[in-house]
Amino acid sequence: MSRGSVGWQVRRASPADARVIAAHRLPELPLDDADVLAYADWLPGAMRRGLYLGWVAEAEGAVVAGAGLTLLEWGPTRGDPQPWRGRVVNVWTHPDWRRQGAARQLVGLALQAAGERGIRVVGLAATDLSRPLYASLGFEPCGAELLRRSRHPGPLHCPHDPEHSPRGPERPRHPDRAV
Repeated sequence: MSRGSVGWQVRRASPADARVIAAHRLPELPLDDADVLAYADWLPGAMRRGLYLGWVAEAEGAVVAGAGLTLLEWGPTRGDPQPWRGRVVNVWTHPDWRRQGAARQLVGLALQAAGERGIRVVGLAATDLSRPLYASLGFEPCGAELLRRSRHPGPLHCPHDPEHSPRGPERPRHPDRAV
C-alpha cells in the first residue's frame, strides 16, 4: 500500500473488490441491479486474465476512491504498431473526498501501468465534472467515435470464448483433416 497525500492509502484492487468496483461503475443503480451484478461477476475473471487492473484508495476503513484500466486488444493502427489499447474506467471518488487528489493519483497509476505495457493510446469517457482533471493529465477530446447498440434481445457471444460460443465448445480437430 502507498500513502496518499491527504490520508488515504492506495492498493491494487483484487477480485474481492468486484462489488465495490461495480458500484463505482454504476453509482446511480441499486447494488442488486442486474447490470451491477453482471459487471461484478465479470471483474474477477478479467483481473485473473490481466485484462482489468484496478486501484482503490482507502481511508477510515472504507474505500473512498477507485479507478481501473481495461486492456483491449485493438490491433495495430496507423502510426502505432502496438496492438493494445487502454481504457480508464470506474473512476469514482466519494463526495467527501473529492478535489483532494485521490482520483488524480489513481488515474496516474492506471496511466503508469499502461505505459509499462507499452500502451501508447488510452481513452476514457468524461463527465463535465471530471473533464478538467483528465485534460490536466493530457487527455484531449476525440470526437470521431460513434456508438451503435444492437437491438438483438439475446446474449452476446464472444467468438474467442468457445464455452460461450453459439456453437458450444469446439471439438478437437484432427490435424490432418481440412476444416
